[in-house]
Parts: sequence; C-alpha cells; structure tokens
Amino acid sequence: MVCADRTPLHSAKATILASLKQVLACPTLASEQEYYTHSIKLETIDLIGLMPFIDMSQKVLFCDREGGRQYLGLKFIKTFTDTFSLEQARKLIKHHQELIILGGQRFHPGQKPSQEWESLGSHYYVLPQFIFSRKNDQTNLLINIPKAAFNNSTLAVKLLMELEGILTFKGHAQKKFDFKPYKQVPSFDQWKAQVEKAHRSFSRDELDKVVLSRKEVLSSQQPIRPDQVFEHLALKTGEHFIFHIQWRHDQSFTSITPERLFKLSGQDLYSDAIAGTRPRGTNQQEDSLLAQELLSNKKELSEHRFVSSSIKDTMKAIGCHDIEIDDGESVLKLSHVQHLYTKLKAKISKTPKVLDLIEAFHPTPAVGGKPKADAVDWLLCTEEYDRGYYAAPVGVMDRDGAEFCVAIRSALVYGRELHVYAGAGLVPGSCPNAEWDETANKMKNFTSKFMRTPTKVQKSNELHDEQHPSH
Repeated sequence: MVCADRTPLHSAKATILASLKQVLACPTLASEQEYYTHSIKLETIDLIGLMPFIDMSQKVLFCDREGGRQYLGLKFIKTFTDTFSLEQARKLIKHHQELIILGGQRFHPGQKPSQEWESLGSHYYVLPQFIFSRKNDQTNLLINIPKAAFNNSTLAVKLLMELEGILTFKGHAQKKFDFKPYKQVPSFDQWKAQVEKAHRSFSRDELDKVVLSRKEVLSSQQPIRPDQVFEHLALKTGEHFIFHIQWRHDQSFTSITPERLFKLSGQDLYSDAIAGTRPRGTNQQEDSLLAQELLSNKKELSEHRFVSSSIKDTMKAIGCHDIEIDDGESVLKLSHVQHLYTKLKAKISKTPKVLDLIEAFHPTPAVGGKPKADAVDWLLCTEEYDRGYYAAPVGVMDRDGAEFCVAIRSALVYGRELHVYAGAGLVPGSCPNAEWDETANKMKNFTSKFMRTPTKVQKSNELHDEQHPSH
C-alpha cells in the first residue's frame, strides 16, 4: 500500500480524537437508547487497502460488487449468535438508525460445527464499536458510544485510547508465504464416488441438480497472520463482493464472491443467478471462444436456468410482484473464471424480515441444488466435511435494508492452516474430472497467490500422512 492511502487518517488523527473527546464531555447526549453514534466526515479512503494496517484482532469488512459501498468495522461490542438474535439486531437498528450490523451464518445452521468453525457458532453477526463507512466517494468514521461512557470517565478514557490505537498504524511489510499442500477433502477417489452417487440420484429422479464441494488445506510452518493473507490477495472493487471477518488474531474467513443472494432496498428486492463456468482464456480470442462455448453449452445453460427459475419462483412465493428478469444470459468475467449471469428485480409490498429472506433464498441452486430440501439433505449425508460459512449468507444490515452475498470463493485461516473451498454444480452428464478441474480453477483466487508452483497432486488420494502441526 502506498503512503497516500494512509494519509487522510494519519493527518486527521488529532482532529478525530478531539472530536470524540468533545462529544464524551456532553452527558446530555446520552439518551434512553443503548448507544449514541458519533459521525466524523473524512477524506476519501480505500478501506480495502487500509484494513491490514490497523492493529486489531476483531475486524469485519464488506464491499459490494459494484464498488459503491465499503464498510470496515473494528472491535465487536455486541454479537448476535443465534437465529432469534438476527431479528433482535434488526430491532436495534430500527430504534437506532445509525447502526450498521455485519456478519453471517453457517451453510447448515443446524449442523454441529467442526473444530475449525466452533468459534463462530451457527450465526455470527456483530455490531462494531468503530465503523469506517464509504459510500461512493464519501467516507465517514462512525463511533458507537455506549451511553455509560458519558458518565464514566474510565470508560471514556478507554474509548479514546482504543481510537488512538486504531489511528496509530502498524508497520506492515508483505510476508512471503511458504504454504505446502496438506490434504484435500474429499480425495479425488472419494470425489468420483460422490459424483457417481449423484448420478444414481438423478437416474431415480430424486434430484435435478446438486452442488458438490470440496476443500484444499494448505499448511505453514509458521503461524499465519490473517492481515498478511488478506493483503496478498490484492483485491479490487467493481468485480466481486468482498467479505472478511477476523475474530481472533489467528482466525479469519474471507470470501471473494461474485454472487448476490439478495438486496433489499425499501420495497425493491434484487437477486442474481450465477451458474455455469469456464476458465478465462490466455488471450482475447481464446477468452471470447470460451465465452461463446459457455453460452451455447446445453449442460451449462441447463444448470444456469435451474438457478434463475428457482430464484423467480422464490420471489413469487414470498409475495413479490413486477418481477423483471434479463432476456437471455450474459457472461460475467472474473479474474480466473467466467460465468453465465442473469439479474432479477422485483417489488415487494410488505417489508419482510431479513431472517425470512435468508430462509427463502438460501441455499440457491447454485450452491445447494434442486429440489432445495432434497439437495441439502443429500449434501448432509454425502459431504464428509463441515462447510461452515462456505457458500453461506454473509452481508450487512442498516436502516435502508440489507444486502447479502453467497460466500463462495472463500478461505478460512485457522492457526497454521489455510482452508480453501470451492464447489461444482452436478447435473446429468457431469464428468468427475471436469468438475474437479472447475473447482481447482475457482480456488485460484487463493491457491495462485500462496502456492509457488501448481500442485501436481490435485487428484491424488492423500497429500500428506504425517501429523499436522498443532494450532
């Protein structure tokens, strides 16, 4: 990161601290509400580039795909960790409209978490103490002040010290990673058996489609710093949703996803259909040929239309009207892959609960399958690992509504391990080798950054037999 990215905050440090000190000296600002939100206008800041320079173990970042909104939250002063607390979070926003709450939930909320996901539980939504909010070119620092801090000098001083710590940037040189392949779950032989099982379900008309996933685990001899992993990704806006949450110094989850689950803005409801994949070409001609092949491939079109028709049906089922859907499919081009893409928009008469929208849309056929309930049951019985927050709903809620994306193209930092996830949609005619290779392409958002050379053991049964280093 160049120095200019840090200058707006570094040069404004004294002014920001003075502003907070002045507010804390006004006890009349403490209302009946639980928090008072103090907003400070700043120069335009790239929050993606800023985040790795802030020395704090609790961070959450959300950026929309169009590049218009970025939120960076620091220090979690309230967490919402079960199904019912999601609506409690919405009620809190309703009574205090300056609050912004970010987070997500497991792909299978009712499934017991495996060890690497235990800290997050089934739901994990957070209210940060400090939130940098960027909308288009306007950046604000929002400070959520508990009302007790207005009459308690110890709490006030602590808040000022925490803010000063945030504005004192740590040195942060990029570290060269030496990740090694540790294991793949499932192995390629297990993957083939799972694909064959899916085909048996197709032949018995039990499923129309199912999205099988896998993960590759990379290991490091040294503890992994989530900030360093994030910085190496060299992310940019305008192509993906970006969701990153760090809850401990050595644990974080990052998704670089093209897929919107839904966006609720007033009475307008938006969603996307993204399914059907090809790699990017090595030159413009090859790239165009791959895109044209994608647009004409019956298997890919069938998979994509499963998704778009399912989303349309979901919109109708929750009471939407005036549903608009793109005529024909377009191609969404990303860094390593390109997808068939359709946009949907609708009107909804009564503002729904966010929980109801999540339950209606998740999982989409692009990450679960069709029929929805049967596909989810099949995955629970077949996949031999815990998806955790991979392919799950993650996003942001504020007074204007909510926006959630689907956390595909994702990775988990867990001690000395990096777990990288990807999935492939299976329909009649799917080939195990081709679907495995598709997931490998999707993993390149992470593996291409941290593996020095492409692994030649992608389809081996086991990568390592020795005991993995402890966390």
